[in-house]
Amino acid sequence: MEEIYPNIKLDDLRVSLEFIFGMQAASLDDPGSGLDADALQRLRNPPTYPASFDGDRALEAAIKLYIGLNHSDGDYNVA
Repeated sequence: MEEIYPNIKLDDLRVSLEFIFGMQAASLDDPGSGLDADALQRLRNPPTYPASFDGDRALEAAIKLYIGLNHSDGDYNVA
């Protein structure tokens, strides 16, 4: 793809290709990611225990509502 980039004349296509190149080169270690050391630690070592909604009734209701939707399984599989 990099060899066709200089020949692209349409601005929208050029921006899209720049985005693709940026995503391909992205890394958690990039200084521009804006992630602090704690966030990186959580991403690299996510919890291994079940989530708890103790006391957060709004979060529990939102998750139950989403799971109850007919398309929630399809959205999960597409993502």
